[in-house]
Amino acid sequence: SRNAGDLRSDRRRGRETRAERIGFTLVELLTVIVIIGILVSLITAAAWRARVTARTAVIVAEISDLSMALEAYAAEVGELPPDFTDQQRVLTHLRKRFPRYRLPAGDLATQWAKFKTDVSNGTGGLDVDQLDPSTALVFWLAGIPDPNTGLPNGFSANVYQPFQQGGSRTKQYIEFDPRRLPAGADQWRRYCPQYCRGAPPYDSGVPYVYFRARINGYTGLRWPTTEGVVGTAVPYWDANGPTSGTWREAKKFQIIAAGNDGIFGTGTGARYSESGVGCSEADYDNVTNFSQGTLQEKM
Repeated sequence: SRNAGDLRSDRRRGRETRAERIGFTLVELLTVIVIIGILVSLITAAAWRARVTARTAVIVAEISDLSMALEAYAAEVGELPPDFTDQQRVLTHLRKRFPRYRLPAGDLATQWAKFKTDVSNGTGGLDVDQLDPSTALVFWLAGIPDPNTGLPNGFSANVYQPFQQGGSRTKQYIEFDPRRLPAGADQWRRYCPQYCRGAPPYDSGVPYVYFRARINGYTGLRWPTTEGVVGTAVPYWDANGPTSGTWREAKKFQIIAAGNDGIFGTGTGARYSESGVGCSEADYDNVTNFSQGTLQEKM
């Protein structure tokens, strides 16, 4: 018969054997860690893509709202508003928008000076020479800013002096979220997408840009984004480009958002929205009224 010491030794060896069977080897642990890492990376990438897709969908919806507001404006006024890249087109449009507003006889410089003075008096000193494609949407659809709040307050209902303050105001074609109307150094308001760089009130956000696209006379137009990022917003050409083609939505307009990266694009040459020729990497996630999503998805 075996003594008690042998029995204790056997039980100890049995426990050690069971422990070895229950535990994991180093290789098994590393394998599990690698698998978990892969799953986490897949989930993270999917969540990031879902987030970007959701942001793009919101911007698409907002651009649709802006487009409908512009169409309503054109139906009532008789034409789409200009984008402030051509003074003569602005003055011509003023006669349609405010037919009883009188510009003086004379050359373009004289008429522009009158417009400039009237707007400055009605806004507490803002300069119409600083208006551009980034401010055109807010100006035409929502009016001039109130000198006290800085927020757009329509135009005066006085048909002879539409740029004066006080009294009854004209309607606004769209209600802009005041938190998303940062004022630039020039104090004109710009409308930022809901998802843009920065947080409310989006002082560092990159705004929507509006180009009144047309068939001729629109070459070389560029608008640098001065809201804290490097890039240039330009209207896009169709497949044929400057030689024999036209601008995208040539008889209507282009609304462009800088996309998830907050940069419109880089480079100074023509950009083709269908083929991608001339586009930089930053262009591909731009969202426009003619792409119904990002430019890359359209391509």
